[in-house]
Formats: sequence, structure tokens, C-alpha cells
Amino acid sequence: MVYYEIYAGNKGKLTGKSMISLYNMNMEKHWNKKYLSYRELKECGYDLPYSFLMKSYLKVHHALWFRKRLNMEKEYLDRMYNCTDTNIVLDDVQRKVIVCEEDHIFIVAGAGSGKTTTIVAKVKYLIERKKILPECILVITYTNQAVNELKKRFGEMLGASVKVMTFHKFCFDLVQEHDDDYYVCEDDREIVLDAIFEWKQEYQKKYEVLHHFYYVEFELPVDHPQSFLKKCQKFISQFLELGYVLEDFTLWKKRYSSDPSTLIFLDFIEWIYIRYLNILKENDMITFPQMIRNARDILMTQKEKFSYEYVFVDEFQDISKIRYQVIRVLMEKFQVKTICVGDDFQAIYSFAGSDVNFFFEQINYAHGMEVFYIVNTYRNSQQLIKIAGEFIMKNKFQLTKQLRSLKKEKCPITLFPYQGDFIFILRYILKEIYMYDHHAEVLFLGRYQFDEKMLWETELFTKEEEKMQCNLYPTLNISFYTVHQSKGLGFDEVILLNGSKGRYGFPTEVKEDRVDRILRKNGAEEQWWEERRLFYVALTRTKHKVYILYPKYRASAFVKEIQKKKHVETKWNVS
Repeated sequence: MVYYEIYAGNKGKLTGKSMISLYNMNMEKHWNKKYLSYRELKECGYDLPYSFLMKSYLKVHHALWFRKRLNMEKEYLDRMYNCTDTNIVLDDVQRKVIVCEEDHIFIVAGAGSGKTTTIVAKVKYLIERKKILPECILVITYTNQAVNELKKRFGEMLGASVKVMTFHKFCFDLVQEHDDDYYVCEDDREIVLDAIFEWKQEYQKKYEVLHHFYYVEFELPVDHPQSFLKKCQKFISQFLELGYVLEDFTLWKKRYSSDPSTLIFLDFIEWIYIRYLNILKENDMITFPQMIRNARDILMTQKEKFSYEYVFVDEFQDISKIRYQVIRVLMEKFQVKTICVGDDFQAIYSFAGSDVNFFFEQINYAHGMEVFYIVNTYRNSQQLIKIAGEFIMKNKFQLTKQLRSLKKEKCPITLFPYQGDFIFILRYILKEIYMYDHHAEVLFLGRYQFDEKMLWETELFTKEEEKMQCNLYPTLNISFYTVHQSKGLGFDEVILLNGSKGRYGFPTEVKEDRVDRILRKNGAEEQWWEERRLFYVALTRTKHKVYILYPKYRASAFVKEIQKKKHVETKWNVS
């Protein structure tokens, strides 16, 4: 069914009499033949809000239309992946996504549910069945790794040159068409450092007060990953990504007028931000967030037709305000048809400017949005997704969805408490994995990058040409990633190194400070929700089992919570 927002008013309401008229008008011509999209209904004079009768008519009409279209396309859809992978069988929801003709589609795709398979199949269908030219289709994703994967899949399936690019590349190309007389600043460290130095020279006394405010209040050494320089870089980047403007500094100063310490920082960072922009301009440079802003502004004023008819947007749960505005301009000004894909369970990038609220706003788009839930997962076992699903639904505002899997695993999660040295536990786990599969892909996961140090302290591993190797079992394929880095990836086995309670445990107990709250206004509750989503991502990277290590007397709240679940085992004595 199409999801619509119903609001007050009479325009476009369908009465019983007019419904009979529409029914008679469409029965012969359209019944089971034509998908009645929001846009087409509006062109015929039927606008929101729809009456109960109209919504009922559309529900029945679309159900019958899908049934007939899927029956017509059954052989084509059955054979779609024969040329590349005969093991891939599209499920009923994936098939509906592929044939759906609504202008805007949102695919809520669970972890390991085959979202890439669905995207590629939808593009193939548009080209082969709907005769859309490949150059009229654009696929936007977030990382170069995802771009390369999609390009490879499109090459195998189509041999056609469908445009696939990151959000940055899309905006870079758009801005360059209008002004190519600049360079992209990929690392603004030196610019921010120079601006801070200039401010320090001019306001020495204020600098001493600010230094005390930051390093004493937040108890951070100068070389800490959350150093003052990095804090300034992060503030400026998020300021741009979240769509703020200079006038917001005035509003913040009024809001924090009774907080002298925060006012000192606001005076400082406003000066730094203005100087930062001037340095960029003086050197013909532009940052990535600025580039996205400029792309939005160009689209808003552009008079010529947009190049693409269809735009796919992957990882929509990670979208920021400014990127969301770009997509909405494409939808509303240029009538571009969109296929967005995302999973609210895996929204974990608020620190980089993303806001999961735009995910929900897009799903509830009032002017024609068909929403599909892909719930069959091919990566995780049913036992694991049940544990992970119950865990994530403790959050408020997550979409309710029941993932399903045909895979079974009696104990997909094993907990390993340790005291002191844990090398014997790693030996035990690696031996178990090796006995099961000599060439297994093993992922070591850390909440933080510095968790990797735990591996090198054991002397069980060496690194050759950026690849990790286990000295005991050299045929195992071993990687280390933080949980953030691992999103979108799958491995045979996963070992989570740090299930400890503490400031840098999992969940982290590092609280958002006053500087972070200026921009995001997130409370401790929202931070906790994101940590829960992050733990969900950690659990769902595996095809078989997750092994979790934690100090015996400092188990984190998340470890204690899942420890009580069925199909989770704890091994207390391992030698």
C-alpha cells in the first residue's frame, strides 16, 4: 500500500459518486493494467487528502496490479540472476520493489537482507523492461568501497555504464559545471591550526581562559584523540553539514548568556569559523560540506533540466540535513524519481552530522511514497537476529520489523570473561574457527581504533603488506575494523574485543560535552540509543558466530543484557 499523510481539507476527496466515476473510467483501461501513482492521480484532479473510499480503492487496485504484474514478469524475475549467481532467488518483496511504478520508493532493508541485490535488479529491470537509458540513472552511495562493489555488480549484470558515485563526487561534478576555479580541501587541519594560532596571538588572555575551560573541564591531554584542534575541526564540519549559518552564533549566545564558559568558546569558534572561510577563499579552496551546500544552492536556482530521471540513494539512515535538502530539491523541483534504501537499526553516524530523523521524514513523505520492508536475511542465523532484534527494539522510535532467516545456529553468541591475560581465550577461539573452516574470514571488532592494540600485545599476529596474519593459523583471513568501519560488511566469524564497562568500553561512557550539545542538542538518551544501534551492527556482521571478550568483573551493560538470552552461552573456564 502507498503510505500517505492525511490532513484536513476537502480538495481531492473522493465521494461515493465520484469513486464510481473513477472506477468506471479506469476499469477497462487501467484495472490491473496501470499502476495509479500519486502523480498520475493528481494530474487527473485527485489530490490529497484521500477519502476512506479512495484509499480502499487504491489498496485493492494496487494489490491486484502487483499480482498480475508479478505473474507476467515471473519468468524474467526467476532468471534475472542466472548469468551471475544461480543461488540468488528474489523473494516476494524484492520482486514488488523491482516492478513498482510509484515515483518514490523507500526500501527498509535489514542487515544482510540483500539490498545490493535488490538495487542492481531494480536498475536492470528499468533498463531492460522499462527501456530507461542507463545514462538517465544515477546511484548515490556513501563510500568508495560501496561504489566499486556496485560498479562491479552492474558490470556483471548489465555490461552497461550506470553512473555510481559518492555524494561528494555527485556534488563535486555539479559544482564544477558552474565553477571549476577552486580546489577541494580534503584535510583542513593546517587551516584550523593557523586560525587558532592567529586568534591566540591576538587574544592571549582569552586563550588562557579557553585553554583552562577545555583541558581542565574535560580532563583531556593535548595529544588525546579528542584534542582541542580536533574538536574545532569537528565543530566546523558539523556546523556546515547540519545546515547552520552565521546568524546561529547570535542565537546561541543568547541561549547561553548565563554560561560564561560556553560563551567564551562561542566567541572563539565564531572568529575561527569566519577566518577559516576567508583562508579557504583566499586560496581558492572549498571543503566537502561547503561543496554539498553549493550543490544544493545551484540546484535550487538551476533552470535547465536535471540530467537523471531516476536517482537511487543508499544508506539513507546516514543522511545529514544538507544532503537531505539536496534530495528533496531533486524530488520536488525536478520531479526526479527516487529509490531510497536504508535501515534505521543501523543509524550510527550522528558524530559525522547524520540525523536519523530525516530517514523517518522521507518514509512519511506525503506526496506519494511506496514503502517496502525486506526482512529475509541471508547473512545471520534466525537465533542471532532474534537476539539482536529484541536488543535493538529496546530503543524508542525504531521501526518494528521481524527479520527472518533460514539459517540456524544453536549458540550464535559466545561470551568469554577473562582476568588479566586473555591470550589463551584468543587461542581457543581461533582454534575453534580453524577446525570449522581453515580459510574462514575472521573479523576482530573494536569500539575504538585503539582496541586493536589488544591484538598486538598477544604476539599472536603479524602484519604483512597491511594484512594481518595469525602465526598459529596462517590460512585464516583476518581483519580488524572498528564497528563503524565494519558497517555494510559481512564475515564468517566475528570477535568483539572490548565488551567492558568503562569510559572507553562498549557502550562508551564518554558523555557528550557542552560543545557537542551546542550543535546537536542530543541528550544522554539519544546517545544511548545510538550506542545500542552500534552494538546491533557489531552483532550482525557475522555469518556464523560472534565471540565477545570482556573483563570478568567489568562486563558492560550490553553484555549483561544479552547474557540472559536464550542461545547465548558463557564460557567461564577456557584453557
